[in-house]
Amino acid sequence: HALPSSIDLKVLLQPDLPLIEVDAGQLQMVLLNLLFNARDAINGHGRISLTVDVVELFGEVEGLKGSFVRFEVEDNGAGIPTEVLPRIFEPFFTTKPFGKGTGLGLSQVYGFARQSGGAICVDSEPGRGTCMRLYLPMYQDQTDSPLDR
Repeated sequence: HALPSSIDLKVLLQPDLPLIEVDAGQLQMVLLNLLFNARDAINGHGRISLTVDVVELFGEVEGLKGSFVRFEVEDNGAGIPTEVLPRIFEPFFTTKPFGKGTGLGLSQVYGFARQSGGAICVDSEPGRGTCMRLYLPMYQDQTDSPLDR
């Protein structure tokens, strides 16, 4: 409801997604934050896609290994300027006009990802858009320990 009619939202969910162990309210806030940033990057007509799937990591993303649920938010907006990219997860850093952003959104996303045992990565090119990828570990049932066998 927070997206203007000039922006198309496409949601792709892998069937039978596994459980993740995170605070549902925080996950909702993080995903909304990523979607709102994508919305704000689009001037006029555009598209945002949210893709959720499972990936196996072998250390290529922040050294993470194992099965992760990946939330990918991609837009065809303005993109992030190269000189700004290294700072986007810093608290209180914003490129938005005064009164339009606190600079806390992406730092909260980063903190949530780290505290959940995951990571957040960004690919962006000015004029071509941005893709944010949030990786959260698949829930591991603690009752099935090797010591129980």
